[in-house]
Amino acid sequence: EDRWLTTLLLQQGYRVEYCAASDAFTHAPETFKEFFNQRRRWMPSTMANIMDLLKDTKHTTHVNEKQPGQHKTLP
Repeated sequence: EDRWLTTLLLQQGYRVEYCAASDAFTHAPETFKEFFNQRRRWMPSTMANIMDLLKDTKHTTHVNEKQPGQHKTLP
């Protein structure tokens, strides 16, 4: 899951940035019912990611600030 991967990367000191030039493919819900069901499925993992980041805020912040400008990058 992309949010969980982002959480793990931040906790390890990786820098995560938005790239407007990237291409992504997805299947968007076409009806309100599909949209509602999608959000209902996503809610538990969203809350778990938020709670994980909040409980570990001090470490995540420290890891990401200890070497300003020298962040890890993925190959």
